[in-house]
Amino acid sequence: GKEVKVAYILMELAPYGDFADLLMNNKFPRDNILVRTYFHQLISGIEYLHSKKISHMDLKLENLLLGKNYDLKIADFDCCYFESDPQISTRGTNNFRAPEIKAKKCKNAKAADIYSAGIILFALKAGVLPYIEDTVVKGHNLYDLMKAEDPYFWDAHNDCRDQPVEYDKNFKKLFFSMVRADPEKRITIEEIKKSEWYNGPVYTQKELIYVMNKKLKGL
Repeated sequence: GKEVKVAYILMELAPYGDFADLLMNNKFPRDNILVRTYFHQLISGIEYLHSKKISHMDLKLENLLLGKNYDLKIADFDCCYFESDPQISTRGTNNFRAPEIKAKKCKNAKAADIYSAGIILFALKAGVLPYIEDTVVKGHNLYDLMKAEDPYFWDAHNDCRDQPVEYDKNFKKLFFSMVRADPEKRITIEEIKKSEWYNGPVYTQKELIYVMNKKLKGL
């Protein structure tokens, strides 16, 4: 007999979960073309948000869902920033957030989204994150190496894992340009779309469904 107020969210069904689950459970094929295909979808989504004067501010694998046709869906907008908002107050999520977000000194929300997209790109490619905040792994400060765009970062990262990953020069260049510590020196979406790695081959929708069906359903 009591009236209770509740909050709820209606959203599209994402039958295959999120990208964090895919990577954690080895459901994401190690396939450069697949990584690039989903990166294109991610950049397209971010570009649309920015065109509407919205920055997501909490882009991470858990907030990227996989729709019924294996399309990437950006979710969870409770931290988003509108250009009309008086200030940026979110703290983001550890290991995905830009350094200026962590320091509470963010003045360029769009650049912060680019940083997080760079972390996601690396995770899709490598299967793990590029660094863990405030943590030294096997004697390597991966964050400092990444921030300095030190070529040794790639060998150091492979030294921290069981199976090494190969990264071509165009991927390395794009990644470092997306995660620069200075947001004003970070690459823009327009520049990302002109990069050599971005303009490599991608799957068609039909090919994408085939590849993901094979991995997730064994079809």
